Amino acid sequence: MLSVLASTFDILREWQKRTENAYVPLPDSALAEDAEGWPFFPVSTVAWSGLIAASDHLSAIRSHIEARDLFPLAHLTLCRSALVGAAQATWVLAPNDRQERVRRGRTVASYLYKYHLNFLRKLQGSSDEPHIGTDAVAALVEQRRGELRAIREADDDRSELNTTEMIESAAWSAFAEQKKVDETLLAWQGGSGAAHGQPWPLFGTPGTVQKSVPADGLAEFQAGGSLVRIGNYYMAAFYLTEHAWTLFERRCAIAMPGPPTV
Repeated sequence: MLSVLASTFDILREWQKRTENAYVPLPDSALAEDAEGWPFFPVSTVAWSGLIAASDHLSAIRSHIEARDLFPLAHLTLCRSALVGAAQATWVLAPNDRQERVRRGRTVASYLYKYHLNFLRKLQGSSDEPHIGTDAVAALVEQRRGELRAIREADDDRSELNTTEMIESAAWSAFAEQKKVDETLLAWQGGSGAAHGQPWPLFGTPGTVQKSVPADGLAEFQAGGSLVRIGNYYMAAFYLTEHAWTLFERRCAIAMPGPPTV
């Protein structure tokens, strides 16, 4: 398993280099046209944010593996975050129909504004004194959220982001095979269990051993880090990220004029 995971590391380093700077779509590219649908957090930014998140979390796992420092739960959580980022990028970029890409991008942006504003309101409430910077950001996020809501309602779009459905749709785009889609969803569910502090993702997996013989039906188990345990999780996130990069490069391309007719 180590050789399989290690074979991806040079690609991860390249992804990290690509995402060091902000991305601005080239004029006349599909992503530049998509930005007209909501320029304040356009499809390109939604996708770029997802690619950054995926590359960042996978690279964290790479660093741990290279340092030979494995964690039973944390790596499942890192895989989960990478999977969500890759799915977000794939989901908004996959449709060939521009209107559908814009609709999906707006759906993610709406989700972002909602939870960012929730955080800012909590931050404001936790302070004894007003903070001009926090107040200004909260006001702008609330304004953008309202503007986007009005645009979406005018298009009769009241959909909300469902992360499980987003991941399933993205997995179909990347893998087009029921078994691999199912494995991707299992990685999402197991990673979510780990992220929420639940032990069940470790049950019955390599690296988990029974430490005592139960006399009363209750036994002690011990779990350590395991490359085999995270193998499917990691590769699902990696391949989905790779697919997202392919889609991103396709949408970045500028349509070239065809040959002249005579």
